[in-house]
Amino acid sequence: MENLQIIATDGNLHVEGFPTAVKLAKVGGEKAHKLGDLALHAQDLRFAADCLAVMNDQPSEFMQDVLWRSAIIHYTKCFSKGVRRALKPDPVYSDNPPEALEAWRWFLDLRNKHIAHDVSAFNLIEVGAVINDPADPHKIAKVACAMFRVVTLDNGAFGNLDLLVRHAREWVDSEQNKLCDAITADLEKESHHSLMLRPNLQYNPPTSVLQGRPATPATGSER
Repeated sequence: MENLQIIATDGNLHVEGFPTAVKLAKVGGEKAHKLGDLALHAQDLRFAADCLAVMNDQPSEFMQDVLWRSAIIHYTKCFSKGVRRALKPDPVYSDNPPEALEAWRWFLDLRNKHIAHDVSAFNLIEVGAVINDPADPHKIAKVACAMFRVVTLDNGAFGNLDLLVRHAREWVDSEQNKLCDAITADLEKESHHSLMLRPNLQYNPPTSVLQGRPATPATGSER
């Protein structure tokens, strides 16, 4: 799905590249909300792909780890419950071998149990005491914590995530195009007068990060 440039003109939004256009109308309904959810997924998947694309150019292990974790978080976010519809792995990877779903599950568990929450054995802390020689007046020289962390970034994991993201992007893009065609066909059935009566597409910036995104409504009118 192509990216379009939208600018604000006289309080309304205008799409560049369509010289005969007279209005940017809001489209609602089930298909439009599903398309919007897919657009958000496409944004997260593109971010994950961008992280992977520049990871090997980073000079430090720290930056590679930052990008690796960011890629995993934004990828798995698309399959997690939330306000938007989550992607389902079965249709997304239906044309891939069974190993694709195994890799998908591995990254989901990695995000849920290791990156976002410490409930796996990939991060372990053991407390130890350094015991002195019997001749030393102090039995204990030091009490310290030893951290044991499993490194999850290697060539195999990188290749798996890269393929998973790539196939997910292709599936999302295909579904977006199908929905755009379906919505276009529905709108073409309306009269020009009816189309002009639709409300203008507008953007109202949130006043707080705590202001949630509206939930996807149940199937209803396309308005």
